[in-house]
This record gives sequence, structure tokens and C-alpha cells, in this order.
Amino acid sequence: MAKHVIVKKRKKIRWSGLVGTVFTLALLLAFGTQVFVRTMNQSLANDIQDIENQVAQIKTENEAVKSEILALQDTNRVVAIAAEAGLKASENTVTVRGE
Repeated sequence: MAKHVIVKKRKKIRWSGLVGTVFTLALLLAFGTQVFVRTMNQSLANDIQDIENQVAQIKTENEAVKSEILALQDTNRVVAIAAEAGLKASENTVTVRGE
């Protein structure tokens, strides 16, 4: 009786399949990265727009406050308030009449 010799075949790596898999993964990662970068850019653009709007609003408020300060610093207004309070002006200084 003859002996059966079992010869183990060595598995061959199919390079074409491996290359195709790596290429497919690279394409998927590139697509995912592109989508991520686009959404981040859009998010940052929206944030920049919001901040620019806030800056414009604050500048407008600052201008309003500046004009209000100028109105409150008016010399005629200060002298009129001093006169109503019983103060007397002499040589651009406001003094208190006797208390």
C-alpha cells in the first residue's frame, strides 16, 4: 500500500486584491477628510461672520456712548445744572454759595 503524501500548498498573496483594498480605503479616507474640512471651513466662516456682526454692533454702541458723553460734558449744561443747584460760576469755576 502506498503512502499518501500530503503536500501543503503555500498560500499566495494576491497583490492585486491587497492593492485594490488599500486604494479603496485611501479613497474613502480622502472623501471623509474632504467632507470634514468643508464642514469645518463653513463652521469657521459662520463664526467669523457672527463675530464681525458683534464688532459692528459694539462699534455702533460705542459711537452712541461717545456722543452721549460729549452731550453730558457740554459746559453750558454743567453751568445750568450748577445754577439750579445753587452754585455760582466765577471765572470758569463753579463754587458753592454759602451752605
